[in-house]
Parts: sequence; structure tokens; C-alpha cells
Amino acid sequence: MIESEWRGASPPYRIRGVSTTGKHANERGNGTLYLPMTDFGIQFARFTLLPQLGASVRNAAALYEAIFERQPDAFQSSSPGPFPGSLAHGIVGDIQLVIQQQPARLDITFQPQAQVQQGNDLAKFGAAVDVRSHLTSLASALPRALSGASLTRVASYLQLGRAASSHAEAIRVLLGTMPQRYRMSLVDEEDLIFQVNRPKPSAHGAERRINCITKWSVERLTTMMVTSTAAPVVRHMLVSSIGLDNSTAPDPVVLPDHLVYPLLKETYEAFDGQIRDLGLRLGGFEHAD
Repeated sequence: MIESEWRGASPPYRIRGVSTTGKHANERGNGTLYLPMTDFGIQFARFTLLPQLGASVRNAAALYEAIFERQPDAFQSSSPGPFPGSLAHGIVGDIQLVIQQQPARLDITFQPQAQVQQGNDLAKFGAAVDVRSHLTSLASALPRALSGASLTRVASYLQLGRAASSHAEAIRVLLGTMPQRYRMSLVDEEDLIFQVNRPKPSAHGAERRINCITKWSVERLTTMMVTSTAAPVVRHMLVSSIGLDNSTAPDPVVLPDHLVYPLLKETYEAFDGQIRDLGLRLGGFEHAD
């Protein structure tokens, strides 16, 4: 596990072979809570790359420029010391992209563009944003930008969320996405965290495997919106949260440059099966039936 912390369809449609229209829509049926496709959205996506300790890696601004052939909108760097780091971000097409570089870790995060939120809305990608295409484009550009970085491990992370009005609702929604064998007898418990890893062999070497982690949790999220014309607005909300965290298994051996893209692609393509197991259809990250 490596972790730091819709194109929606209108009814009628079917999930796991059961119609979501009619008086029983959104109610339990055959042990499953069927959810409208747009209830869960993608909050952010991230690539994580772990270079060998002591390896030479460009700072965040240089990486941004090497990947996108233009300078970032903003850049900051920590003072020289034993653990130097840097941060760069900018708008790329219809997303905000953040690169955070540390001595032994590189995170590249895709976020929705900043916008004014209404009520208890949860920040997530809009209907027209093709998150999967962004991941593919970036993954294909990384081997060139990171050539010689001596990477030992790569990972992809997808954060899904849905705002809830109570712990009971948050729990009910999460249970509805769990495969039957994992489902627990819960009602309104707080601070739920449940995580499973279903590793699979890699197609790029019999000795390699891909960790495929799904994590269900109920999160308390606090957001603060700051504008130049009004006092900061602080909002608190409960979120039914699902994290998909896929990575190559830990290995001290440096990955060959020609395998960085295929292995990274394997980690985010594994999201397809996890999303299918959740019974969700996510616009911007659609999987094959």
C-alpha cells in the first residue's frame, strides 16, 4: 500500500442486473444497496513513484516542465537540508495538477479545478472530465521525464467519495458497495475503516505482483473556502469514502526504465475490476462490462 494520508447516466439503468427505477430504487434488494451511478464521484487521482534512496530526481518545477513543456503556475521549494523537497502546480486542460517531490518519494496528483462549492457539495471531478485519459497521457510521458531516476516502486490511487447526512447513511452506502463476503452488521457506528488487499500477478515478470487494495471508511471532512471579498467559510461533512490503492510490491531492485510505464499502467488498469466489484459506474473512468 502506498498512501499519503461521471459522466452520469439518467435512469433507467441497471447495476448488477437489478433496475434502479421504481419504488424500490436505492433500497436493499438481495443483500445489495443499489446506488445511482452519479452518487459516488472521483475526488482525486494520484501517481506515486518511489526512487531509490539517494537517487537524483529533478525538482517539482523541472519535472512539470519536462512533462508538459511549460512552466508551472506556482512553485515552492524547502530550504536546503537533509530532506529537501519541492512543490509545483498548475492547470492542465480541465484539471489541476500538483507535483510534490521529496527525497524518496514523488507524488503527482490530479484534482478538480478550484470552484465555489454550494451547501454540502463534495469537491469532485465534473461530468466532462475524462480522468482515465489524463492518467494514460501522464503515465506515457513519465519514463522520459524520469529517465535515470532509479525507481523501485510505482503506484496509482483513486479516491471516491459521496457526502452523507449522518453516520447511518454513510455506513449504509458503504455496505451497499461491499461484496457480500465482506459485508458486516453495522448501523450507525463511527470511524469505520475496512481494508482488503487482493494482489495479482504482474504480466511483466513472474517474480512481480500488483497489490490491489480497496479501503472503505467514513471520513469527517473539513473544508475552508477563502475569498478576497468575504470571511473564510468553514464546512464540515461526513463522507462515505472508498480508496483504491494499487502498487507494485516492495522491492529494492531498481525497475528498468522500459518497465516503468507498463507497470504503472497495470496499477491503474486494475481499478477496472475493483470498480466493477463495487457495483459502480464512474464517468471519467468507465470499465468494460
